[in-house]
Amino acid sequence: MPRPFLQELRMDRVPLALTLVLFALLLLGPGLGGGTGGPWHAPTPAGPSAERTGASLVTGAPQVGGPVWQNVTLPPGRIPPARCCGAMAYDALTQEVVEFGGIGVCGGCNDTYVLSAGRWLDLPAAQYPTPPSRSWSSLAYDPALQEIVLFGGESYAGQPLGDTWTFNGTVWTQLAPAQAPAPRWSAGLAWDGQDGALLLFGGYSPKVGFLGDTWEFLGGQWQPVQGSVAPSPRWGASMADDPADGQVVLFGGYTPSQGFLGDTWAFENGSWNLLAPAVAPPPREKAVMAFDPALGRVVLFGGDRCPSGCVGASPYVFLNDTWLFVNGSWQNATYPADAPPARCCSQLAFNGARGILMLLSGHSNFPYYVPDAWILAPSVLTLTPVGLWAVPQPVPLGDGVTLTVGVGGLRGPPSYDYTELPPGCSGANVSTLYCVPGAKGSFPVSVIVTDLGTGAQVSINATIDVSSAGPLPFTAVPGGAVMSEAAGSTLLVVTLLLAVREARLRRGDPPRNCSPRWS
Repeated sequence: MPRPFLQELRMDRVPLALTLVLFALLLLGPGLGGGTGGPWHAPTPAGPSAERTGASLVTGAPQVGGPVWQNVTLPPGRIPPARCCGAMAYDALTQEVVEFGGIGVCGGCNDTYVLSAGRWLDLPAAQYPTPPSRSWSSLAYDPALQEIVLFGGESYAGQPLGDTWTFNGTVWTQLAPAQAPAPRWSAGLAWDGQDGALLLFGGYSPKVGFLGDTWEFLGGQWQPVQGSVAPSPRWGASMADDPADGQVVLFGGYTPSQGFLGDTWAFENGSWNLLAPAVAPPPREKAVMAFDPALGRVVLFGGDRCPSGCVGASPYVFLNDTWLFVNGSWQNATYPADAPPARCCSQLAFNGARGILMLLSGHSNFPYYVPDAWILAPSVLTLTPVGLWAVPQPVPLGDGVTLTVGVGGLRGPPSYDYTELPPGCSGANVSTLYCVPGAKGSFPVSVIVTDLGTGAQVSINATIDVSSAGPLPFTAVPGGAVMSEAAGSTLLVVTLLLAVREARLRRGDPPRNCSPRWS
C-alpha cells in the first residue's frame, strides 16, 4: 500500500509570509517558469533543467498554420482565483465554459465559475445546492443529457468521493444512480461520441489503491465495462474525446509499480487498444488534454515527472510542451517563444463560443498556483476547412448520433441552423447535437454557422446514412465549406464531426491534489 510522502498543500498550513507572497504574485500577473526544486519545498531560484530543455521542447519558429499560444491574462479579479486540480468543461447548450473546484488561494474550493459573453461569473453557492469542495474531480459535457456531469474527487479532508452531479448552466443537481464507480479522484472522463456515452477510467483511492476500471455513464446511470485488455491502473492520466479518429484517447499517468507512463491508448467500439505511435510525448502525469475542433487535433499540454522516479528529495520537473494527436500519431508543436510557463494540474477546455482552446492556472514550483490564462489559436487567418467525419457509417438504426461543429476565429457568439436531419432528430442552436434517428435512409444534413458579431456565415454539408446493419470501420468523410461575409474580414474555421452509440469504462491511478509523492 503506497503512503503519501508529502501532504497536500493547504492555505491553513502555509506560513504567513509565503501566503503573502502568493497573493502578491496574483497581483503581478503571469507566473514564473518552474524551477528544479520539489513541488512543496521552499521556493528555489529558477534555473535550467536538462529534463525540460532536452526531452520536451523543440526549437525554431512556429510552422505556417500551426497553433500559437497567446497569454490573455486579465487584470486581477477578471479570471477565477488561481488554483490547481480544478475541473473545466464547455457547455454546448449554454455556450459557456464552466470551472468548478480545485485547491488554491480559495483553500479547498467549491466555487462555480461560468465564462459567459466573455466574462467570468462567480455563481453564488448559497443560492443553490453545490457539490462539496473537492479537487481532482472528473468533469465533462454530456450531449445526450445536454448538461455537464461531475463525478468524484478528493475532499479537502483527503477522502475519496463517489458522488455524481449534473449542472445545467445555473443549478447543480445530485443524482442517485443505482450503481456507480467506487469513490476516487483523478479519474479520466470524456464523451465517447462513437458509443454515445461518457467514459470514465482509472483514478486513485487510499482505501482501494490505484484503479484501472472502466465505466460508462448513459441516461443518468453508471455501468461497468468489462474487457480483457485495458490500460494498467494509474492516476494522473490525460483523456479526451477524439472525434477526428472516432475514439477516446488516453495518455500517460503514474503508478508506483511502473513509474511515470508514456503509453497511448484508444477506446473504440467498446474496447481499449494500445497504440504504438513512432513518436510520443515523454512519460508524465497530470497533463491536460482536450480535442480542438478548429485544429482537428487532440491537444496535450504540460504535466510533471521526476528524472529519478521521485525518490527521497528527487525534484519534480514541470513541463510546458504542447503535443498534437491525430490519425494515431503525435506531433511536437512546442515553441519556447510562445509556450506558457511549465506547470501541471491545469484546466483545459475548448471554448466553442469563441472557437479557441483555453488553458487556465495550474501548479508549478514557484508560484505554487499559477495565476494566468492562455488560448491556443491557429496562426493562419484564412478559411481552413479542417474536415468532416462520420462515426460510424452507416449509423445503426436505434443508435444515437452526435453532431459536433467546431468554429474558430469568431468575433462574436455563433448560432447554428441544422436542416435535413433524419426523422427523430430536432435541430437546436448548439455546437454539439445528439439525437437518435427514427428511420433508415440517407440524409444530406446541412449546418449553417453564423458569427453574430459580424454576420459572416459558414455552411457545411454531410450525409448521414442510417441503416439496420452494424457499423462499418471508421472512415473520414470528405466535406466542404463555403463562406460568405456580411461585414469585415472574418475567419470561420468549421469542422463537422459525427459520431455514434454509447460508452465503456475501467480502472486506473492519479496524484494527490496538486502533487502527490509516494515512496
